[in-house]
Amino acid sequence: MRNWFAKSIVIFSSLLLFSVLLGIGVAFVFQFYTCSAAAARLVDQSPISPVQFYIYGTSPGTVSCRFGLYDKFGREIAMIERSWNGTELYLDFAKAQFGDTILLFPLRLYTDESRGNGIELSHYYLKENFCQIYSTLGDDEQQKRDFARLCAFAKTSGKNPFFVNYTGIATVRLTGYKTGKTATIFTAPNGNVLVLQ
Repeated sequence: MRNWFAKSIVIFSSLLLFSVLLGIGVAFVFQFYTCSAAAARLVDQSPISPVQFYIYGTSPGTVSCRFGLYDKFGREIAMIERSWNGTELYLDFAKAQFGDTILLFPLRLYTDESRGNGIELSHYYLKENFCQIYSTLGDDEQQKRDFARLCAFAKTSGKNPFFVNYTGIATVRLTGYKTGKTATIFTAPNGNVLVLQ
């Protein structure tokens, strides 16, 4: 009787583990194909300027900056104005790339002392399946869902080894630009990031 019970537990545990792994695999495949289809519908995107920043200055151990997020028409979404501990200020963009469609989303603002932490930016512009950086309220509903899906994919899949060819991080060193002057960051459909001051 004990032998049968032990075998039943092993078989049940094996089936449970197999089901969980199969479910994870199906979820990855579903996510990949829905994002691939979304990207196919979003071809021929124009360059946008989702970020502007103004470095007030740096002092030993501190960086002061005004940082703004903007929609595709240049309307302000959010403004962050503060000082950080550190001497260098960086901005990471999360990238989603499927075929000819490459989209960049502001991901994280951090210093050399807070690398790995910093300010998560997507909660300022990704709300209820609506990515304000690329979409506006008057846009097609399918297009709004597509941008939001790709934003979530870029943000969460960067460390997943299955998606390494479809995601990435582009880093801009903000303190490399002149203090006391506004700079605008443009993201191009080919995945390039350009800073104009």
